[in-house]
This record gives sequence, structure tokens and C-alpha cells, in this order.
Amino acid sequence: MIAASIENTSFFNLGKWQDYLDQLEDESVSLVLTDPPYGMEYQSNFRKERHEKIEGDDSTDAFSDSIAALLPKMRPDCHVLAFVNWQNESAFMDSCRAHGLVVKSSVVWVKNNTSMGDLRGAFAPKHERIVHAVKGSPALHFRMADVVECARVDTSRHPTEKPTELLAQLIEACTLKKQIIADPFGGVASVAVAAKESGREYWSCEVNEKYFRAGERRLDP
Repeated sequence: MIAASIENTSFFNLGKWQDYLDQLEDESVSLVLTDPPYGMEYQSNFRKERHEKIEGDDSTDAFSDSIAALLPKMRPDCHVLAFVNWQNESAFMDSCRAHGLVVKSSVVWVKNNTSMGDLRGAFAPKHERIVHAVKGSPALHFRMADVVECARVDTSRHPTEKPTELLAQLIEACTLKKQIIADPFGGVASVAVAAKESGREYWSCEVNEKYFRAGERRLDP
């Protein structure tokens, strides 16, 4: 386990999120923003040199387990935002409800180009979904539309890397400066980078050392 602490208030950790929960005080997290395993054993077909399959991506249990464990760490009024695929969006919503969260909406991220998918038999996918659920009754600090346009980013570092521009919009809608954002599936630290740039604190974990090191470089260039 390696914990990269930023001024003892923000953390980007190498290892399983379960091993770092003690870094968070109870009722301290204002937003859980994460891109969890989709349960699809995702592997991109875009690159000639493929990324390895994402660890834990054979089930949606990882997200459900993380929400259950983070519930005591969430403030009484807390937002949860999770990137999902349309095929399993309902399963993620059910997981939220099973842990007492209220599902508020499905946000659509519209990309600037299409993904591969079935090239002959299906419409070309150009969006991803983001499930929005809440603990308690947190307010939005400004009202975003539930359809957000944002260009994709290069995925050479990580096969499902999300744009910090999009993440920053979500962070600023749901939190105030200095509040804590939790991401148990940190990847290359995109949520942590967006939080840092937005003046928020963050707690993030990544099990893959290659991705962790890439994220570490982004946070401390």
C-alpha cells in the first residue's frame, strides 16, 4: 500500500479502497464521484496495442460494496455520481436504492465522436450515462442540464479516462471549495486532478500500479 498525501487533507492511494477508509472521517464526504467497473470486462478496440482488462470489471458488485462502505463517511446530505453504461444503468440505480440512496436523475454525457460498438447492426454510441443519487437532501450549487457536451480525451493512459473538464463541472455543481470528494476507483486520478484544480479536497484509490503512477505524475508534475 502506498498513500500519496497532499497536505494531509487529500489522498491518492495505491491499493484497494477498503484499506484506506480510515483516512476519511465519518460524515466528511460531500460527493462520491467515480467511474466504477461496469461489469462488462471492458477492453477497448480502438488501440492496436490494447490496454489490459480493468480489474474487477466482471461484476457490478464493486460499486455496490463501495457505496455500502462509504455511507458512514458521507455527510448527512451528500451527492453520488457514477459513470455507467446504458446496459447496466438500472443495476447501478438498484444498488443505490438498496443502500438507502434516492436516485435523482440520469445525466447524459454527449461525446464529440462515436465509439466502435457493432459497426453493422447497431447505432453508433456517442454518449455515456451518469447516475445521480443522493443521501439526504443536498442542494446543487447551480443547476446543470442533464445533457452535457464534452469532448473525449486521449485514452493512451487509461482505456476509460474521463475528461477533467466534465468532472470539474460536476464537482462545482455539487460541492463547495475545500469539501471532500471520494473516488474509490481512481484510475489515472482524473477525479482527483479535477478536484484539486477546483479547490476541493479528494480521497482516491487505484489498484493498478501503472495507472496509479500516471495519476501521481498528474497530481505532482
